[in-house]
Amino acid sequence: MIKQTMTPERMNRIKSSVQFMLIMAEMIQIEYQQDMDVRFKNPQVNQFAGRIIKDAQAIHFHLKNNDKVNIQISDSEFVEEYGIELHRVFKFFIGLPLSQVKEVMDNLESVSTEVSV
Repeated sequence: MIKQTMTPERMNRIKSSVQFMLIMAEMIQIEYQQDMDVRFKNPQVNQFAGRIIKDAQAIHFHLKNNDKVNIQISDSEFVEEYGIELHRVFKFFIGLPLSQVKEVMDNLESVSTEVSV
């Protein structure tokens, strides 16, 4: 692997990515708690389902507690609440036609750009 210079911009992108992974891990845990109390006929599927939750919990734990990553989580309830709300967003979008998802996102980005200007 090629070592890259750690610029402030790169550090910000990495921090943002780590925060994104932390929230996604929280969302996986929420989804798992809601509907994954089933046993599948295929034992491999059961293994994967069990591994998903364990991996999500490990990601959550290590990203919050790794000194090198240095993510400051002052309020763990915030992460949970944020994960719950984003889980709602994902549930809303899943099943919509791709064209409708693109339209909604284009509109949201447009409004966001107008507000920040």
